[in-house]
Amino acid sequence: MQDETPKEAHALIQKQQEANRVAEAWMQKFGDRPQGELAIVLIDRLRAMVLDTMEQLAKRKEPVSMEEIAQISLVMKRIESTD
Repeated sequence: MQDETPKEAHALIQKQQEANRVAEAWMQKFGDRPQGELAIVLIDRLRAMVLDTMEQLAKRKEPVSMEEIAQISLVMKRIESTD
């Protein structure tokens, strides 16, 4: 993220914090292993959040860093392993 402008970095940090808050709220309300349709909806929402982040990264002038790619890959791996 060293190539990002402070505004872009701040926006990505805010998105990550939002995702963390949403996941934490879901866990508090539904437990750490929701079942059935709820689980599908939650997983799909997490996927959408990751895709939105990827879209924002692609819009930047600077190339995506290896650290960012690694983070997104890890998040997607964890999401997909919950199916």
